[in-house]
Amino acid sequence: MTKVGRRDVAQERLPIWIPDVHLNGVKVSQVLYPFVGSQVDHDGYDVLASRGQEVFERTTLEQARFAVLPFDGNVLVDSNLPAGPSALAAARKVVGRAAQRGLKTIIVANTDRVEPIPLPQKSIIVLRPSILRSKKRANEYALPAWHNELFSKHCNSELKIQPWRQIPSVGFCGHAARGRPPLTRRIKLLLQDCGVPIPHNDGIWLRSACMDYLARSGEVETNFIVRDHYFGASFQNDLEKQACRDEYIRNILDNDYSLCVRGFGNHSFRVYESLSLGRPVLLLDTDCVLPLEELINYEEVMVRVPDRELPNVAYRLKAFHDSLNEVSFERVQRRARDVWEESLSPLGYYRSLARILAKFQSSPPGT
Repeated sequence: MTKVGRRDVAQERLPIWIPDVHLNGVKVSQVLYPFVGSQVDHDGYDVLASRGQEVFERTTLEQARFAVLPFDGNVLVDSNLPAGPSALAAARKVVGRAAQRGLKTIIVANTDRVEPIPLPQKSIIVLRPSILRSKKRANEYALPAWHNELFSKHCNSELKIQPWRQIPSVGFCGHAARGRPPLTRRIKLLLQDCGVPIPHNDGIWLRSACMDYLARSGEVETNFIVRDHYFGASFQNDLEKQACRDEYIRNILDNDYSLCVRGFGNHSFRVYESLSLGRPVLLLDTDCVLPLEELINYEEVMVRVPDRELPNVAYRLKAFHDSLNEVSFERVQRRARDVWEESLSPLGYYRSLARILAKFQSSPPGT
């Protein structure tokens, strides 16, 4: 039985106060897109921009239920960004004004870092993609990672169903280490395999180790394309970059499962892109927090293997696949697409999040 509600369920708009604060060189918050238009160079947020006012109602401080920091909170935790000091000063003013009215401030922080936002935690709600479950703060919510809209362009808005077969295929196309890691990293990986809780700081070696276990298992078919850079960054012209991107998407569509392992941050774009294309995910869980876990039954569309069980990754995937048949495997693929559209697309996520936030609203207006 699914946890996710039907996407045609009506809901009241969430009244928010967005202060008029602008910082040169700092991206605006995603929550502003319904009011100012998408601020990125791809179409991933177009639906949020066109329909987001179905979710949020921009209003005065006096009538709002929540405040929204109008710029991306990544600048508050990355000391290398030159706008950091001025952004922190501006954020303190916004959070302080909201707190005087009894309102919490929603901060969207698109960053791979996991350090706390340096503001009073009781006064803020932080949406961020990279969280360590063992260190998660009560006011933090996992944020999906978004890029291009893939379904209409690469699937013509029609789900491409993979037939069930006895031996499942798992794909990966992206940045991973080549060869053996340095001695210090080998020791670290060995300790992690033995269950020692050593945090990861990037996933390129872990991706390589996971692919090696899968390839040597004999339990699954593998289709791995290893690159030396994230997002095919080594390619110099637009045609090469697009060919790289197309190959990445074909790798997802042409396989039964998509291997997803963290990158520099403790999250993966590939999780959301795979689900958006109707492909179940094989996730190596590195102390991850997934978005809206209180609403989404991820076990329906994901094989989630703790990193301490890395040597058993192929067995875990095969056991999940063996529990399915032609009918139920198609159902899993359709469910993956539905979960993304209903709760993990930009519009679906903010709609679902607004319902959660409405349950613990700040002080009523006028108090």
